[in-house]
Amino acid sequence: MEVLQDDRPLASQPTMSRFVHMLAGKKNFKKLRHFAETFAMEHLVQRGGGKRRPEVVFDVDGVPVDTHGKQQGSKWNGYYKRTIFLPLIAICGESGDMLGAELRGGTQNVVKDCYGFIRRIGLALREHVADKVIVRLDAGFNSGELCDKLENDRIGYVMRLKGNDVIDGLAAPHLEGDQPSDECYHELRYRAKCWSVERRVVLVVVPVPGELFPRHFYLITDLDAEAYPAEQLVNLYRKRGKAEKHFGELNAACSMALSSVPRPKTHYKGRPVVRVPDESEQDDSEQEAEIRAENEVLLQVYLLTYQLMHVGRCLMREPDESQISLSTYRERVLKVGARFVQHARNIVIHIAASADAAWEQFWRRYCQLTWITLPLKS
Repeated sequence: MEVLQDDRPLASQPTMSRFVHMLAGKKNFKKLRHFAETFAMEHLVQRGGGKRRPEVVFDVDGVPVDTHGKQQGSKWNGYYKRTIFLPLIAICGESGDMLGAELRGGTQNVVKDCYGFIRRIGLALREHVADKVIVRLDAGFNSGELCDKLENDRIGYVMRLKGNDVIDGLAAPHLEGDQPSDECYHELRYRAKCWSVERRVVLVVVPVPGELFPRHFYLITDLDAEAYPAEQLVNLYRKRGKAEKHFGELNAACSMALSSVPRPKTHYKGRPVVRVPDESEQDDSEQEAEIRAENEVLLQVYLLTYQLMHVGRCLMREPDESQISLSTYRERVLKVGARFVQHARNIVIHIAASADAAWEQFWRRYCQLTWITLPLKS
């Protein structure tokens, strides 16, 4: 570690822009994305004591990122009612580890071309973390083609299924009569016209006090009914709520902003710049691809920022094993007053007295941390 002297200023905005542009190169970005994905998996292995888990469940969803100005790829989204990017994010909902991200346009359907992303994360988890991998998805991902591909890759899935006349007809006998006093579950077999096979569907009937009819919804899965009875399957899916919480933390704590746009210089030393057309200049499509690549880099950097803070907050677990929020961790550990003093052979960090207890707990556990590194693919 080196203390910054007066003649060693922090990186300027142009320097940071050049750094992002360098990472946006194909080889560099591939390494950056691989590191961002394996870093979270290494943490899962570390928390498991270096042993493989029998099972790991991860969630995938589109997370809206607000944009301002003319951002290439950003679009007005009628559902969110604002101009956004809608990147796909993969997270282990129960542990809070961010497993990967893929930048997408603001109006791109989440199910379109999502298979490659889900497959990459799922196969990596099975290779390094657990023997069985299950992905949880909402109804927006429902597709017979996606189910076929996940089944071929032996990646388990459980997702919401939108109702229609056919499946509502199958469920109708279970919804007649008086409203049940407790939540109940019914096993159905259903095959849509575009599906290649018949699949397991679980009807969940939820009583609503004061209402004439109960509420109900459907889950579709390839998980075996003996290994995952209906009630266990529903409880497994409902843990997706933890993933939604962590998605919110990613946006709130990291303040994601993807703002790479072409900014041609209009003035130099107060004088207008006269631009002469050049055949060698990039066309619009090439420039858009370059800007998109830089925003991809920024997305991966946000992912790493979240994961670094998440590893730190896991070291700050309370005695009752509850996990503090990223905002609390940032306020207690990161945003504190400190002073670096350089001596002949060492550097002393003076921490504000108000953060002494938190840093003592964090540093003691950090020094005991044993990290397990996954092999880096070429």
